[in-house]
Amino acid sequence: MSKIASLVPESLKFAKASLIRVLNNKYGSDPEMVNLTIGEPDFKTADHVKLAAIKSILNDHTHYAHN
Repeated sequence: MSKIASLVPESLKFAKASLIRVLNNKYGSDPEMVNLTIGEPDFKTADHVKLAAIKSILNDHTHYAHN
């Protein structure tokens, strides 16, 4: 057993993967998909999206969305 593995509590050794990790593993390599699950997009944010975000912040729309 590696030194790092010995530091992991027993309760975490059998933890289930998070849903975002499961989805990334399932669809992350599909070339037809835009992967937004983990990491950064590989394209620039469109100007109209940036402007909409700025307007939203200036209008105090800064809270979490309803779930």
